Amino acid sequence: MWHKFQMVEDVIRNGQHDWIWWIDVDTLITNTTISLAEIIDESLESVDAPEMVDFLVTDDWYTSRSRRFVTMCLTQYSNELNAGSILIRSNQRSVRFIDAMRELYDEEKPRSNPGYNEQDAMRNLIKSGSPLANHVLRIPQWKINALPQEIRCYDDSERPWEKGMFVVHFPGAAWHIRTKDPKGFLMRQYEDEIIWAPDSDMK
Repeated sequence: MWHKFQMVEDVIRNGQHDWIWWIDVDTLITNTTISLAEIIDESLESVDAPEMVDFLVTDDWYTSRSRRFVTMCLTQYSNELNAGSILIRSNQRSVRFIDAMRELYDEEKPRSNPGYNEQDAMRNLIKSGSPLANHVLRIPQWKINALPQEIRCYDDSERPWEKGMFVVHFPGAAWHIRTKDPKGFLMRQYEDEIIWAPDSDMK
């Protein structure tokens, strides 16, 4: 999965964008009237030095879930972080953060745990006390990474996707939906819930 951050670095070096949004392929935009700029501006309003924020990320917390869902969530996700939808400011601090993630990955990846990935490295760097972690802002999961009722791995807000939210994300769908094509099943199920902007040509 490191290719995502290599791609992000390539876009940063291109120097044509202020922010970069990474979303996994199992994410569906469900409200095209909401803009990323609105989400970024609203999120940065909550901090004293918005120019110092380079990453907008969301948590995964499972403290109040049933034992069955806790087990599935902890098996599939890096607890305390889901990197399936993140916003990254296009600057050199972000590049240094990604480089530090790689260094941490090289240091921490035990041979006995081949599942240790870039999401684990990002989580651990944020928790490490590194000065780079000061440039990360956690925002409510439902803003850029809402999970559906079928995948109840919500953050502390315990707020599942509902119609009108920006996106719905289906991480680990195969653990929750017993069908031949769980991601496709959920994509088709939520496709009818998309809110289209009046002037959209994507309907």
